[in-house]
This record gives sequence, C-alpha cells and structure tokens, in this order.
Amino acid sequence: MTPESTTSVPLRPYARLLTMLGEQLIKNDRIALTELVKNSYDADATKVEIRLEGFGPDLETLPGSHIAVTDNGTGMSANVVREHWLNPATNVKAEKKRKGESRTAGGRVIQGEKGIGRFAMFKLGSSVELTTRSESESLEVSTKLDIGFLDDREGPDDEPTLTYLDELQASVTVRPPIRFTDESEIGSHGTELIIRSLRSSWSWSSLENLHQDLLRLRPLRQLLTGDSGTDQREFVIDYFVNGERPSSLKDPDELLENIAQHAVLKVIGEYDSASNSFTLTVNEEDRTVELTSEEIRGLELYRRVSKERKAHQFKCGDFAFELMVFDLRPSAEAGYQLNPVDKDLIKNHRIYLYRDGVRVLPYGDPDDDWLQLDTIRGTLGANRVLGNDQTIGFVYISQEGNPELRDKTNREGLIDSGDAYRDFLHLLQLLINYLRKGDFGRYLQESRKRSDADKNRAIGAIDKRIEAVRASIKDLPAAKRALDEFVDSYAVERDFMKARVEQSEDLAGVGLSVETASHDVIAASNQAYADGVRLVQQLSAELGLGHEITIRAKALSETLSFIVARLQDVQGLFVSSRRRAKSLDAAQYVRKIRSIYSRTLAEAGIEFEIVGDERLNFVAHEPTLLQVFLNLTDNAVYWLRVGEVEKPRITVTIHAAEGEVVFTDNGPGVAVLDLPYIFEPFFSAKGDEGRGLGLYISRQVAARDGLELGVLEVAEADPRGRIPATFRLRASK
Repeated sequence: MTPESTTSVPLRPYARLLTMLGEQLIKNDRIALTELVKNSYDADATKVEIRLEGFGPDLETLPGSHIAVTDNGTGMSANVVREHWLNPATNVKAEKKRKGESRTAGGRVIQGEKGIGRFAMFKLGSSVELTTRSESESLEVSTKLDIGFLDDREGPDDEPTLTYLDELQASVTVRPPIRFTDESEIGSHGTELIIRSLRSSWSWSSLENLHQDLLRLRPLRQLLTGDSGTDQREFVIDYFVNGERPSSLKDPDELLENIAQHAVLKVIGEYDSASNSFTLTVNEEDRTVELTSEEIRGLELYRRVSKERKAHQFKCGDFAFELMVFDLRPSAEAGYQLNPVDKDLIKNHRIYLYRDGVRVLPYGDPDDDWLQLDTIRGTLGANRVLGNDQTIGFVYISQEGNPELRDKTNREGLIDSGDAYRDFLHLLQLLINYLRKGDFGRYLQESRKRSDADKNRAIGAIDKRIEAVRASIKDLPAAKRALDEFVDSYAVERDFMKARVEQSEDLAGVGLSVETASHDVIAASNQAYADGVRLVQQLSAELGLGHEITIRAKALSETLSFIVARLQDVQGLFVSSRRRAKSLDAAQYVRKIRSIYSRTLAEAGIEFEIVGDERLNFVAHEPTLLQVFLNLTDNAVYWLRVGEVEKPRITVTIHAAEGEVVFTDNGPGVAVLDLPYIFEPFFSAKGDEGRGLGLYISRQVAARDGLELGVLEVAEADPRGRIPATFRLRASK
C-alpha cells in the first residue's frame, strides 16, 4: 500500500492570462482606449494625445499601423515599472484607498484599483512599447512587451509556445530622456504607449464613437448646474490621424446646451439615505419627496421594492442627479417642439453614471438600458416611466459615499451583486416613475386641455362662419336652401357623435363599477368554494354527524346569499336600467354603497359614518348616484390604505338645506398641484393603479342629470402641499 504524501505546489498562471485580461475581458477597442486614458487621468495628466499612424485613407488598418497614447502625467520611475506596471493585479492604488489616500496629488479621485486596466492595451494589439519619465526623475524608462507568440499555435493540442507567465521576460532600459525632454511638445514628464500588431480594424465612424466616449468621461459642461461633477483641473484629449488633426470630430456640448431650453422638465436633486427622501428642484420649484409619501407608495414599482426592503433601509448610499425630459410627440407644445436633428441628438444620449466626476462605462450609450426603463415600459406600460429616448441624465456617485457600488472587472458597468446595486437601480426607477406619473403627467394634461380648447374654438369658428355665409346669401334662395341642408346634416352628425361619447362614458362607468364590485363577489365566491370543499371533506370523513353538516350548509347558503345580493347591486348600474330620472333619496344610496363596501371597509378597519340631515332628494337616474358615490368611496379607501392612517374614517355629510352631499376622509388628501387635473380624463394621482377615468366619468354622468361634482378647498395646504380630500355633489345652479 502506497503511503500518503503531501507536497507544496506553486500556483503559476499561464501566459495566456495576458490575452484574457485584454483581448477577451475588454469588450471593444473603445473601452480599451478609455481605460488607458483613465490611467492618464489618475496620473494627473492635463493633456492626452491619441495618435493613429500608418492607417489608410478610410482609416483601414494596414500592416504598419500603430496607435500611440501619450500624456503629460506624473510618469513612472524604473522601480515602479519593474515592480508594478509589468505585473498584473498590483494593489498600489487599492492600498492607497485603504489608507484613506483616495486622491492624487492634483486632487483627483483615483479611478483604478484592480491593477489590470493597463492590460487593455492587449485588446488593441499584441506588441506594446512603453516610454515614461517621472516628474521627479532625470532619466527616462522604456520597456517592450510582445505577446504575439501567444497567437501562434503549434501541435495537436493547440498549446502556446511559452506556457507560464513567469517565463516571459521584459527588458527595462533606463536612459537619458529622448521622448520626454524639456523641448518636447507634450512636456518633460509623462507616459507614452505605442501599440503595434493591431488586432482589429478601424474606421472613421469608430474613431467618432471613441471621441464621443472620451468626451463623456465627464459630464457635459454647463448643462443644468454648470461645473457640477467636473474636474477643476484641465483634461484635454487631442487626436491625430497620420499626423493630421481630423476635422470631423465635433464636440456636442453646445448643441445639447441649445436644446436644453426645449426640455419639458429640468430636474436637479439628490437622494439622502439618512432621511430616505429625494430633494428635488423641478423647473425651479423646490420640494422634498419621502419614500414613505403617498405619491411613492402608490407606485407599482414601490410595492415590488417594499417586498424586498423592510423599513426602506437602502444600502447604496447618497447620490445626486440631473435630468432633462423632452416631449418627442409631433403634437408637443410650441415651446417644446423638436426638429429631427434635435430628436436624433437626444436619442444619442441616455442617463449617464459618473463616479467622482469620471464616467462609468457603458451607462449612457444609446443602446444601453441599465435602468431597465424600456423593460418596464414593455411589461408594465409606457405610462410607468419616462422613455429612454426622451430623457438625458447624469447620476453622480462617489467612492467614498458609495463604497458598495463597484466596477466590474471587464469595465462594463457596476457589479450586480448584493443589495447596494439593486437598491441603487430601484431608487432611480422610483424617481423616474414618480416624475412620469406626476410632473410629466400634469404637463400632458395641460397640453390636452389646451388642445381641446383649440378644438372648441375651431367649432365655434365654424358656427360663426356659417352665420356669416347665411347673411351673405340671404337674397339667394337656392344657396340658402343648400346651406340649410348642410347645417341640418352637420347638426345631426354632431348630435350623433355626442351620443356616442355619452354612450362610451356610460359603458366605461359600468366597467369601473363592475370591476370594483367584483372584489366582493370574488371574495364571496372563494369563501363559498372553501366552505363547499370543507363540507365535502367532512361529509366523507364524518358521515352521519348532522350538526357539523348543518353548520357548514348554513355557512354555504349565507355566502351564496351574499353573492346574489351583490349581483343585484351591480345590475342596477347597467345602461339598460336607465329609463327616466326620478326623485332619489341620497342617504339611501350612500347606505347602499356602504353595504357594497362592507367587507372591504371591515378588512381595512375603516369607519364609514353618515351624518347631517338625511332628508335630501336628487332628481336623477339611479345609476348616476351609484356611480358617483361608488367612485368617491373607492378613492377614499385607496388613499386611506396608502396613507396608512391610524384610525381611518370616511365621513358623508348630507346638508338638506344647502342641497348637497359632502364626502371626506382623514387620509393624506389631495395634492394642490393635482387639483386642476383630477377631473380630467386619464389623469390619476393613484400611482400606477389609477386609470384616470373614475372622477372624470362621475362628473360627466352627474352633469347630464343636472348635478355638479367638485372639490371643496376648505383648508390651507399642509407643509407637503396637500389639502383634505373633500368632494361635494349638488344640483347645478
């Protein structure tokens, strides 16, 4: 039997690790060059030159093509090159951050920390020549790495010639300055990388894309808050192609500054983790929105998040943001209309993320949906969040304030692990959901109201024009008869369309009412089913136990009786039941609605009281009162639940002398900002649950019976900008 033995084996990475760090780990050449430029940024460079030499006229890659990246940063000594630059995964930057030395001598926050970003150079090409001179050294250092042999395979197993990384050798030369001299245009210190044996092809469009990526390393200047998030030191990137500056590269900053005036919403704000709230300035109006506010809790996204987070203890830390929202519709308001060039420009910019003033790639690219806005719009509805293509934004985080938000090794966004990343996304999604349902929703309502007013004016102009024509042809009998026939046909058409609208409103009202009543019906049906199942089970197991059968049978019959009663209530809402208006006791119908909602009220612990003089009759159709009272009750129940009121209460006061019924509740109330819109079609303050039709239809059907439904502004707004929800129904004056 062979005795047990133990040996120590060193871990030796294969040489192909270098190709994996560069060629396979980095997504494309643009990200690779961006990584090299970020190293120049960390070196406190104020100038970077990117030179593409030996390329064809269409920027096609030729055998002698090479790329040079040169900066005037602090440079490196020979010891740094030997001990750190040539070795992957060095922890120099990470160690400085651990010690609290997170800034460069020039005051910039250090971007790198993993010690592998420089190996992005092998994504570009297989041969790299480094020349560098430290600002504190009199000599220049150079070295060369060529891993082209790793691309040459031999033998049936396709193994590289050199197997292990530690078998690679690099010669480091220390010499008097040749590249970085006192006479050098770039300066007397810095670093230059010349990359040859290029791996991929280039084009003018790919150079333009690189230019755009590097421009967005920092926020576009003077967009909303001036120099917010920008580096106070100059950082200029110049390009040369075959020795010439390309004239095709444009800076889009001024273009974006010009279209900022067409933004519907300009939002500046920050999230404060200590108070769990957003502090916002929306179109120069300041406000604070807490995550526990009714506007946020009413959102479907909030309900999803709250299942994952108790007490809203988000772990991503504080962050700031700037957003511009545009109206891309052809019918946009005059001041917000965009031409095709502006629309294309907007669609090329999304919501960017910056850490300590430097962009986190690829967030903000035109084809990137890191906030999953398009996904939300596709699954939950387009009215849930703002579109990716109508929003330009900048989100600012920092290493100090958001330590759990870390880059992926491949430089394609943040690491999706732990709670911090998901919390960060959830908060931004909630913010954009809130803006879409609130501020942008109010803008759409104002736009619709103005459009309707224009249409009404056009109709009035037609009537005036007809009368003018009638006056001009009063002495032409044949023409007058033709005009009269036209007017009669026009009137018939208008009456027909009006009837269609009223019919649609009736049907919509019935649908809403049936939907509300169905909650009780479904609950009762489920109860009946559960009782039936239990009854069958017990009959099978305990046949002959009459008392138990009697009890269960009684429960079943009572439940079925409840279903029948509710269906009778629903039947009264259908249009076919509307025959003629008659004098109806308002209190009777309030009590009926209270009965319909009895189960819901009991489950939510809501008290429903009727006070005042109950001797008030309205001349109306029965479904009208049912529709109005049902909708007001449904809204009150929703807000009392969302507001998590300690002792929720609905109070209906009947004033016979004043001829009015007043509905109120002790919930969070109505936002003053929403008051002009709550009776408009398709506007809802109920987060994602509301369809924006209930109050609109209730007011419309009431008006047709000569009743007026409105809001009583009975108190000043509270500090949150809300007033008590108090609705009044009375005969029109």
